[in-house]
Amino acid sequence: MVEDVKTYSERFNNLESRLYDLENHYVSQLYEKSVIDLNPKELDMCRGYRVLCHAEVESYLEDRALELLNHSRSNWFHHKKINTSLLSLFAHYKFLDNPVINGYEEVGEGNNNRKYMKLDEKIGKICADFKEEKIKMNHGLKQKNLINLLVPLGIDVFELDTAWLSTMDSFGSRRGETAHTSVQTQQPIDLTTEKSDLEIIKHGLKELDELIDNLLED
Repeated sequence: MVEDVKTYSERFNNLESRLYDLENHYVSQLYEKSVIDLNPKELDMCRGYRVLCHAEVESYLEDRALELLNHSRSNWFHHKKINTSLLSLFAHYKFLDNPVINGYEEVGEGNNNRKYMKLDEKIGKICADFKEEKIKMNHGLKQKNLINLLVPLGIDVFELDTAWLSTMDSFGSRRGETAHTSVQTQQPIDLTTEKSDLEIIKHGLKELDELIDNLLED
């Protein structure tokens, strides 16, 4: 009997490959060393590894969110189909109670004095605003970032593994410390812990990747 092997998105496979390359380039020769035996150059290699891995995971999340957004937009404008992600965007959007946009006042089309947005315009604006305000302006991978990126697209973040969410939070905090504080105030990076956390992160991203692929089939 042939075992069923799960497949993941090309974007996830690229992320996994990139994380493997970063490990080989920066820290693969340092695992056997004690933290106290690392020289200044090696300590900087560990810091660079952490920051670059964080950037790759963050980029993956943003790219997959954009893929969902573009898929939803295309489904509407090419097929007039509303999928789960587009419906969720409407449910979360800020202008639903705006009287100017929704035309609560009497207006006349004949004199080009239309005050409301047509449906296509609303959907275009929702997608454009989400891309500019949430995806492009995202800076991180903590739980708050995941909520901003994924919940409006129809993914319930709180259905994801809580241990994974906690690991994402702690990894994001450690990256912030590494990138934004002086080296004199930083604790040396324990590569064993770093590798373990990245494995947990990748495992959780695999589950998320499947959820996103399911929405892309909607």
